[in-house]
Amino acid sequence: MNMNEIIMKIDDLCINHGLSYDRTPPIQVSPGVFMFSVVEMNHSCSKHGQCRQTQRYAIMKGNRFVLG
Repeated sequence: MNMNEIIMKIDDLCINHGLSYDRTPPIQVSPGVFMFSVVEMNHSCSKHGQCRQTQRYAIMKGNRFVLG
């Protein structure tokens, strides 16, 4: 899987979990584990602009990713 495919899969994962991911290439921290930054699109962020960026991990499980 190339980096563009990884970014797209992480982006889809984030959308499904209400997270905003800017598609910056993730950092591979170990085999099959990638670290990336997201913003949780909760009420405080979307309505009041009080957004917080956090680090998340995507773990490769076969041909898909899950949040770690």
